[in-house]
Amino acid sequence: RCQVLDGYVHDMACAMLGGVCGHAGLFSNAHDLGVFFTMLLNDGEYGGRKYIDADILHEFTTRYENSTRRGIGFDMKELDTRRTQLMAAEASKKTYGHTGFTGICVWNDPVNDLTYVFLSNRTFPKMNNVTLSNYNIRERIHRRAYKAIKGFHGYTPELITG
Repeated sequence: RCQVLDGYVHDMACAMLGGVCGHAGLFSNAHDLGVFFTMLLNDGEYGGRKYIDADILHEFTTRYENSTRRGIGFDMKELDTRRTQLMAAEASKKTYGHTGFTGICVWNDPVNDLTYVFLSNRTFPKMNNVTLSNYNIRERIHRRAYKAIKGFHGYTPELITG
């Protein structure tokens, strides 16, 4: 494709299927994703209205049997510490969400009542951009959210590097 993509899916497999397929595409903004994932965190309810049955949500946010990071409907926290962690170490085992081709991630932690939305485009200007992964940017920002929840007092070098 060798060009800037604007308004069209970046995932090559999805593009070959006409731009729409089940495995690809998170076309939204941080606010709307925050609302959607907050609704999931609130057992399918948002703004006083019920959208999804809590039993269905529970099923889709439960870890798939014998898996270290797959849920039935979402990714889960990786339990095998030898593997790549896609979220903060402080996230609970019940954390679920989604990572995407362009580097985005959205995580819900029902234990800590936290919704984390990170939007990016790691494919710009070139697709081989590995900065997010090499520097664990998503995980480090996610970790800051947990520090904020627990109350972070004063400046330490860990605030910048950890």
